[in-house]
Amino acid sequence: MLRIIAIQTLLFVAPFIVTAVYLYFTGQGFNQPETWRPKVAWLVGAGFACTLAGFLVLAVFGGSSPQGTYKPAEFRDGVLVPGTIE
Repeated sequence: MLRIIAIQTLLFVAPFIVTAVYLYFTGQGFNQPETWRPKVAWLVGAGFACTLAGFLVLAVFGGSSPQGTYKPAEFRDGVLVPGTIE
């Protein structure tokens, strides 16, 4: 779960990082408010779009097969055997 949160946070922050690097290398000054204010709404929208795309990719390609039967976890000889999908 922590991995998913970290990936989604990185996807949201990625447009801000790319814009900061672009402003730094073009010499426009990435720490000046007048260069960021017009872009903030677009960056937030781009961050949400990247996050949504990440969730969709994880939903489509992540996880296990939808077919199969779930076998719940059980104790065998005093040892917990995790559940599986067969």
